Amino acid sequence: VQQILSIKQIVGTVCMIAAPVLGAVLYQLLSFEVFVLVEIASEVITLLLVFGIHFYMFQAGSQAEEKEAGQPESLPGWRGMLRLFKEGIDFVKASPALSFLIIFSMLINFLIAGLNAGLPFVEIQVFQLTNAEYGITEAMFAAGLLAASVALARRKEIKKPLHLAWRLIMVVFGMLLGMAGLVYARLPHTLNFAALIGFFSVFGGLIGMINIPLHLWSVKNIPAKMQGRVFNLMGTSAQLLMPLGILLFTFLLDYPVRPDLLFAVLAGAGVIVTLILPRILKVSLEKI
Repeated sequence: VQQILSIKQIVGTVCMIAAPVLGAVLYQLLSFEVFVLVEIASEVITLLLVFGIHFYMFQAGSQAEEKEAGQPESLPGWRGMLRLFKEGIDFVKASPALSFLIIFSMLINFLIAGLNAGLPFVEIQVFQLTNAEYGITEAMFAAGLLAASVALARRKEIKKPLHLAWRLIMVVFGMLLGMAGLVYARLPHTLNFAALIGFFSVFGGLIGMINIPLHLWSVKNIPAKMQGRVFNLMGTSAQLLMPLGILLFTFLLDYPVRPDLLFAVLAGAGVIVTLILPRILKVSLEKI
């Protein structure tokens, strides 16, 4: 499972790197009308490929489980959807680990929104990066993500993926504290650029090494028949507070709030949430 998730992230990262480059080249070589037609054709081909995929959700195993999973819903329309949603919530509430994961994801994504809003601001306004330098730092994030995916695809399956992801998130907030120090230090431009290259490379690698273990734990610990509704609930919950966080931290950066101070506060809040939330919810990540 870990190798499959790693390969999936490798493909996504390669596409993330290649798509802007290919799009820019095609936009320069083709007229706008032809460019739009190429985009439409690629979307149609993708749709046909998706329809042509033969997807089998369950492997050969317990016939009773397959029969239960394959039964049609007795309630049609919105009532059936609400019942499925309620079943997903009940399943999550019955699992302390899943409850922790959803609440933790909501809070961490709210804080990470400050990083998403603040990093482009300091790169352009504080460090005065050129367009080319800004593009290089973004490419280094993708390179770090790709390197982590390749490394995880080649190693043995992680024994305690949730605990590993939890520890690496603390490392991310430690790096955010380092970014606050870099903004405060006001080093020469060349040193700042070199430090940003290192920061984004390591940051991309950490994100890759966090995402894959989290998905690995989820796939292995959530029954196949519940994965659809639980994954949707987890994804929706994780993104729920991010727009609010982006609005809040963008507003703070537009006013005289020093970005180094903002990063330091975010790092401190992230470490505190990471350390105390498992104790509040009485979840032992080392035993999961």
